[in-house]
Amino acid sequence: MDAPDLFHLTFGVEIEFIVSYDPDQYQNELLAGEGILWPNITGMSLSHKYGILVSRRIIQFLNEMEIPAQPQRHDMTDLSKWTVTTDFSIQPAEDREHWYACEVQTPALDYSVSDLEHVKTVVELLVSHFDLHVNHTCGLHVHVGNESRGFNLRTLKNFASLITVFEKQLNSLHSADRVQSMYAKPPGEVFHEDATPREKLWIIDQLDSVEKFISQFHPIGDRSLIDGIDRFMAFNFSHLEKGKPFQTIEFRQHQGTLDSTLITNWVKVACNLVHLSHANREGFRDLIETHMDNSKYTVMDLFVDLNMPDLAEFYRELNPSQP
Repeated sequence: MDAPDLFHLTFGVEIEFIVSYDPDQYQNELLAGEGILWPNITGMSLSHKYGILVSRRIIQFLNEMEIPAQPQRHDMTDLSKWTVTTDFSIQPAEDREHWYACEVQTPALDYSVSDLEHVKTVVELLVSHFDLHVNHTCGLHVHVGNESRGFNLRTLKNFASLITVFEKQLNSLHSADRVQSMYAKPPGEVFHEDATPREKLWIIDQLDSVEKFISQFHPIGDRSLIDGIDRFMAFNFSHLEKGKPFQTIEFRQHQGTLDSTLITNWVKVACNLVHLSHANREGFRDLIETHMDNSKYTVMDLFVDLNMPDLAEFYRELNPSQP
């Protein structure tokens, strides 16, 4: 059965980066943390302890700036606060001796000008106060939700048709290492390698439940098996399973960045693609079918045709070599 046809776009962002730090600035906290922040046991590395302290300092800084922040917890995290945690897939450059792999997660936010500006403000504060950088192992993940309601099947099928037919166009916005990443496999991988765009659309059209939709786009795999499915896809629908608390589509393909404008413009792309898939305006399907075999059709053309001219101009200026 479809989710209720109520629609209020929300989003959240996971920002991965590397923090370089000076151990001398943490000596007092290191001594004070023994037996309190970590158990008095052997086996915990010094770098792990420093990571805990760096994370705590980021949380403290945000709270001092009146931006509610918290560490990640294994039980339900407060979605009204910024969350600071780590990500073990992040690896530093070899010349970085003292570093911490950090992930900062936004609260659940409304898709609004004010909340986009809030994200920019927090990112710029962090960049100005800490020694942060990104490399090819860092990613930027955007979650798009309909509050906690999920999305109806029509919206999901429209969205899947869009990202599947225009996979190459959307890939052109990302670096080659992200397009080829094992952590963000493209939607085309769930279809037979010889399937044509029209055949892929036919397969999507036959899906008659959200459960079958999720199974189609999350085949059983041997990596990141959570509840039996592989979530390491460029567009992760696994959060939409019945009973999951967040009910979001996760965009996993963007390369890591600390550029607040890049972050918020990618949020705009993600939210607009979901919104347009839900709106199902006249001509939406015709647009997909008209251009699905057009090799000269670019992502800029797509954004203009989807009534996203400002984003088309932004990415054209960012990548002037693209037509």
